[in-house]
Amino acid sequence: MALVNAERALTPISLIALGRGLDVCLRTWRVPKDHDVAAAMEAHLDVLSDLPEDLVELAFSRARKTLKFFPVPAEIRSLVASEFSARRHTLSRLKAARGKAAHEQALERQRQERAPAKAAEVREIGERLRAMSDGMAARTKAMKGGAMRAAQ
Repeated sequence: MALVNAERALTPISLIALGRGLDVCLRTWRVPKDHDVAAAMEAHLDVLSDLPEDLVELAFSRARKTLKFFPVPAEIRSLVASEFSARRHTLSRLKAARGKAAHEQALERQRQERAPAKAAEVREIGERLRAMSDGMAARTKAMKGGAMRAAQ
């Protein structure tokens, strides 16, 4: 569930929503007359389109509160860089944890599959040790019996 939520939190903004946000920016700041607005919008779309919608909205909000002039895409992106990085890091950690859990489950399945063979091997070793012990006991008894006969 956490992994799904982390992936959702990184869903990129739609171009329509990004366009609406940029429209608000255009109304907030005066754009210089010699500025190519179409090219600027294309650059903003290109640089900001991988950010989630809530982070783009947060970036635009912060920009309106702190910047005096029409921001370049990097300025807007930098306003939420730490939040975006934290989300990507969280997703990466969750995926790594999922991979580790899957690996551990596979190892446990292998252990479970080998358990009957290992149990049989342990039983066989135990039987050999008992046989060796019984043989040693018989030899010891025979040796004691032979030593007693020799002493008589």
